Amino acid sequence: MQHQVEGRVRAGLRVSVVVASGLLAGCALGQAIFPRPSDYPHFRGALAVPGSFFSLDWEGNPSSGGALTLSTPVGIVLAPREFLFGVASLSKDRNFRMITGEHGDNDVNGDAWGLVGLEYKGVRFSIGGRWLSAVGENVGTVHVQVLDRDDWKASVGTLDVGGSGAAFGNEDTRTLYAVVTTRFGPAYLSAGWGTLRYKRGFGAISWEALTGATLFVEHDGFGFNYGIGIEMDGHWHLLIGMLRDRNAVIGTAFRL
Repeated sequence: MQHQVEGRVRAGLRVSVVVASGLLAGCALGQAIFPRPSDYPHFRGALAVPGSFFSLDWEGNPSSGGALTLSTPVGIVLAPREFLFGVASLSKDRNFRMITGEHGDNDVNGDAWGLVGLEYKGVRFSIGGRWLSAVGENVGTVHVQVLDRDDWKASVGTLDVGGSGAAFGNEDTRTLYAVVTTRFGPAYLSAGWGTLRYKRGFGAISWEALTGATLFVEHDGFGFNYGIGIEMDGHWHLLIGMLRDRNAVIGTAFRL
């Protein structure tokens, strides 16, 4: 059994590296899809924060039927010693596409991301990073749980820790936010507000429609996004969705 798990991990990592290389080689930074800096093109897909592109149960473990979003955070934090790696692709229209490897492809853009859950003196938090192109543009994230109750959790965090938004036409895109998540029957509800990217507020709801399949709807401050997350085998998570009902999104998260 151990050898099977180790083999699955190695195979998954090889696939992830290959897919990520293709995504980064063709990444257009989303600027062809969201040409204005005020659209925050680098914060409209996978974010490397808890909940974005993978479902979390109430304890912070990657699992179907939990809190799931596309481009907003949730109040739950990734459980300590959990590590996720993922890739994502965003199309200019409703057609699902993957990066072809041709640099400067304006039909689709992609990125790769990683996220680790940590705990220090009883405080749980996560640190993430996103790689946005083959030439090294990247942003970092921090997400800290500040309240943990039986029926609701709250976290604060920041997107773009280093303030590298100038690479995308913004003087600074360091965004602070606060978010609360609660459970209502089988559904997870999240709502929050922040600066810059989240100055209009945001909210999301997700629920397990079928075993291993989680549906979600969110409003990210710009419009409604929706989709489905599918747990493949406990290690792989697949997300298929629509951004603003105009742009097809597909991505995977791999759990080490």
